[in-house]
Amino acid sequence: ACWPARRAVATAGLPHFLDKEWMAVGPSGRAGEVMWVSFTDFTLDATGTPVSSSIKAVRCNPALSSCTDPILVSGRDQQTTFSDVTVGPDGRTYLSWVQFLGSPETGQRMVLKLRVAPPGSTQFGPARIVATEPKPAGAFLHANSFRVATIPKNDVKLVHGHPRVFVVWEGCRTSIFGVCEEPR
Repeated sequence: ACWPARRAVATAGLPHFLDKEWMAVGPSGRAGEVMWVSFTDFTLDATGTPVSSSIKAVRCNPALSSCTDPILVSGRDQQTTFSDVTVGPDGRTYLSWVQFLGSPETGQRMVLKLRVAPPGSTQFGPARIVATEPKPAGAFLHANSFRVATIPKNDVKLVHGHPRVFVVWEGCRTSIFGVCEEPR
């Protein structure tokens, strides 16, 4: 009842698989009230295993009667996932994600990135590196068998009239045989 209209904002057929969507709603400059949906577009091989991925986003009006085509946000980055989108109090759109570097067998790192679109715009500025997580949580916690992953979340607050971006994420002090010891 609270969503009287629904619409698929992005679709894909094989070898693509859309997953890990996130959304935000808020006023954005001349565009007025908008809804953003960000997601990961995985490309699969013949066995169904992801071989690459990219972060995309779609902006719609609140009635879902008009949406953009999917916008590539992660550029040439490969092995990306875990996007998070926020419409800030300044009307800008903030979109963060992670890019995996290395392999799980040799020690994977995550680079946390962020792009910002001006109020009312669907054009994002350059990618900025927020941080590199050398020991991402991508395993089980040592206290139980609960699976965890490093997923950055962002929020924006006005501090003395200026937007301040906050990004938080999970990590491990060490990982032994796929078990996250001392999560942080």
